[in-house]
Amino acid sequence: MGPSFHSRACADAAPKMTRVAAPNATVALVLPTFSSFGEFFSIYWEALHNCGLLDHEADVEFDLHLPSVSAVEAMAEQAGLEEIESWTRIGS
Repeated sequence: MGPSFHSRACADAAPKMTRVAAPNATVALVLPTFSSFGEFFSIYWEALHNCGLLDHEADVEFDLHLPSVSAVEAMAEQAGLEEIESWTRIGS
């Protein structure tokens, strides 16, 4: 997985959604973004710290190069999608 994998996948998905959706259809794209994973790892690191497990910090530290919400919105606009709305949901 290269540094821009997630951004590239999103950029590829948006035009396809535009092409296959019926006129005036509602489409949805669910994906992790930079801000959502950053918050997760902040909480995860705090849990490791509180449990005295900082020796394992390197086991979970990796760089995903996820796109920001604004970058995803820009990709959707460039693909011709309209009335773009985004929101963050934590948990299931």
